[in-house]
Amino acid sequence: MKIVIAIGGSILLKEYDCKKFQEYSAILKDLAKEHELFVVVGGGKPAREYIGVVRDLGAGEAQCDDIGIEVTRINAKLMLTALGDAAYQRVPHNFQEALEFSATGKIIVMGGTEPAHSTDAVSAILAEYIQADKLINLTSVDGMYTKDP
Repeated sequence: MKIVIAIGGSILLKEYDCKKFQEYSAILKDLAKEHELFVVVGGGKPAREYIGVVRDLGAGEAQCDDIGIEVTRINAKLMLTALGDAAYQRVPHNFQEALEFSATGKIIVMGGTEPAHSTDAVSAILAEYIQADKLINLTSVDGMYTKDP
C-alpha cells in the first residue's frame, strides 16, 4: 500500500529534543517493511516564531511562507537523520521529485513546497499526485473549526 503520512511540527517539536523523532522513526521503519511511505513534516513552533520575526520586519505573506517552508525542510532533515538508511537522504522540493526519489524504495520525507500551502495541503496534494492508497494526518489540532478558536 502507498501511504502519505503528515506529521505536524507541533507534535514532533513539542519538546526540543530527539525523542519524538526517534519514536516516529521506529514506527515509520516498521510500516515501511510492508508499505511505500511518503512523509510530510510540518514546521511547528519554530516556523511560527521565525514567521513572526519576518512579519515584524515588514515582509509580505509570501516571504513569511517561504521562511516557514525552510523550517519544515529542516524538520524533514531531522527526520531523515533519525531514519538513516531507511530513508532517501534528500528532501524533495516538489511532488515530481518526491515521485522520482520513491523509485529507490526508501521512505521519502519532505516539508513544504510553495507559499500559501500548509503542509497538510501538501500532504493531500502529494497523496493525489502519487495516487496514494491512504493519507494519514497526525496533528495537534483537536478538531475542525469554523472560526479561529
